[in-house]
Amino acid sequence: MLTDKAHRIIHATLKALSAQELIRRNVIVAGNRLRIGEEDYPLNRYRRLFILGAGKASAAMAVALEDMLGERITRGLVITKYGHSLPAKYVEIREAGHPVPDVQSLRHTNDLLELAKQASADDLVLFVLSGGASALLECPVEGISLEQLQLMNKLLLQSGAPISVLNRLRSRLSQVKGGKLLQQISPAHCITLAISDVPGDIPAFIGSGPTVLHPPVPNKPLSELLMTYKLDKNLPAAIIKRLKYPDLTTAQTRSFHSFHIIGNNQTALLQIEKSARANGFKTQLINSAVEGEAQTVAQKLMEQIRRNIVIGSPQCFIWGGETTVTFRQAGKGGRNQEMALAALIALKDFEMDYRAVFLGTDGTDGPTDAAGALIRPNVWKTANAKKLNPTEYIEKHDSYSFFAQTGGLIKTGPTGTNVMDVGFFLTGK
Repeated sequence: MLTDKAHRIIHATLKALSAQELIRRNVIVAGNRLRIGEEDYPLNRYRRLFILGAGKASAAMAVALEDMLGERITRGLVITKYGHSLPAKYVEIREAGHPVPDVQSLRHTNDLLELAKQASADDLVLFVLSGGASALLECPVEGISLEQLQLMNKLLLQSGAPISVLNRLRSRLSQVKGGKLLQQISPAHCITLAISDVPGDIPAFIGSGPTVLHPPVPNKPLSELLMTYKLDKNLPAAIIKRLKYPDLTTAQTRSFHSFHIIGNNQTALLQIEKSARANGFKTQLINSAVEGEAQTVAQKLMEQIRRNIVIGSPQCFIWGGETTVTFRQAGKGGRNQEMALAALIALKDFEMDYRAVFLGTDGTDGPTDAAGALIRPNVWKTANAKKLNPTEYIEKHDSYSFFAQTGGLIKTGPTGTNVMDVGFFLTGK
């Protein structure tokens, strides 16, 4: 019963977070008017309409806009992750590498830049942006090779650095990040529709802000970041030199630009709360901004839940955000699976029945085909029968292998959205 309800909540949440649903709720086309949130834009003012974009949800966002705008679209190109493409009529959907950029990232970005440069002062560019764009949309600065860029991304992902730090460093090595793409789109008008996957929904950090102008970055703080995350001795010399070199880029553009966030982690948390209540649970949001090491965060969440449980009462505890994993050994898994395994260990002596879900809303948790994991008490029985030690697996960061053998992996496939991670804990019914 609890397992069925957990899956119903997952399904309802991902459906509400789909790009199609978020576009439908936030974008209206009526006659010659385009309304986004509280803003109106006169479509008959523009000669041509382009749709550009990047991110795991960009294909689904572009297709949703095609349904609304149809033949008004002149041309379009978006770059999404391998396996996340969708059939489209007016917009080219390209696929590239994630979480590390590959040769297709560079090739498709060059094509997108060429299309962006075609837009003139009386044209409108709708830019669809979601998490994943940092790897998918990339054109490195002169002197930095793809191989060096790939190494830097791998080191950053293993460093435990938060997304804000990752994007700040990556922007310094890119010709499209940090508002540099907007400079290429100028003087056309540009409207960005974003699904946020970063804490605080800071536009400059979503996909490394390709349409958001960044101020120059001071040299000293950037150097400190390299030392803090032990990157100063591992990165290629060419990258270190470039990162330490003062950023003298002048943030200028002649383009009108507006930025609209149409979905975020809060959207997901509200939907979990709504769905849990519909399934008979009393809800409690215990943390809307989880961050830090996945194992530590999971332990603290379980401690907090145990302090607040009312025996016999159907309860749902909810959290959201994004943790990190600092790798000491290279196992297979992702931050949600690692949190799930840490939570399972923390609940070893917990006597009540429960289900706990740890979910990446984009359908991908780390470099795996799972979105996360669901845990329950009988996982311990299965592990003991198979002589599996959860502690050994978590020490190797090999949570995927553990749950593949004991059950509990959540596999949704690409969801067409990306609003960080969510989780919930059910008990009492």
